[in-house]
Amino acid sequence: METLAMDMKPATEPKVFPLERASELAKQLLEEIEGFVDSVVIAGSIRRRRAQVKDIDLVCVADDRMKLYQYLVEKGYKMSTNAHSAEHYWRFIYNGISVDLFWATKETFPMILLIRTGPKHHNIHLINRAKQFGKRISSSIGIYSKSGDLIDTKTEVDIYRELHMVYHRATERDAIGKKDY
Repeated sequence: METLAMDMKPATEPKVFPLERASELAKQLLEEIEGFVDSVVIAGSIRRRRAQVKDIDLVCVADDRMKLYQYLVEKGYKMSTNAHSAEHYWRFIYNGISVDLFWATKETFPMILLIRTGPKHHNIHLINRAKQFGKRISSSIGIYSKSGDLIDTKTEVDIYRELHMVYHRATERDAIGKKDY
């Protein structure tokens, strides 16, 4: 992939948006970029339906990321990601809200969507649960078996099944407290 010119400074201090407004902005952005990606899904606190949202998290699959990059730069969005991270995610401001755009492949999509939806305590539990069964989670790839082989997972439900867990929809994950794990 071609090297992208990105600023290493944070885009801005996060503001807090009501869920309704953040969802509206996320949907506008999806409409704007859908022609540049193969697929894109809203993740993070918007997907979990949190009342207050600090940013828009998107998980995208695209064969040609440069077209989207060029479009965003032409539109005046200042990219704020270091060169190492640019392969995995981009950060920019869209109409006043910070956007974290995470890149996935069709194979890594379920894990990246699960992890980028969160919340943090849920992700920590998933990692610890994998360890209990001798498995390892790579948050940007998937679940590895005891022997080190990548386990084929097509959905979040598959990931939960591999961890011997009951599936929790994104909207349920905040309500399950740290003590519940």
